[in-house]
Amino acid sequence: SITFPVMEKITIKGDIVHPIYKWLTSSDENGVLESKVTWNYQKFLIDENGQVVDSFSPISSPKSTRIIEWLME
Repeated sequence: SITFPVMEKITIKGDIVHPIYKWLTSSDENGVLESKVTWNYQKFLIDENGQVVDSFSPISSPKSTRIIEWLME
């Protein structure tokens, strides 16, 4: 019963970056992290307060020790 699109194609690089990726990748926007999306499956950790904590490359496993430890904190 939602009224917004759950999935849609968006731009993550270039001149017309979607606002969520602009926020995720720019320390000017998120106040913490300067990151770059290199390919699909880029991972971002967002804490319970909605703050960017870290970014992981696409080749990083979602089961990596660093990610699992952060989730278990």
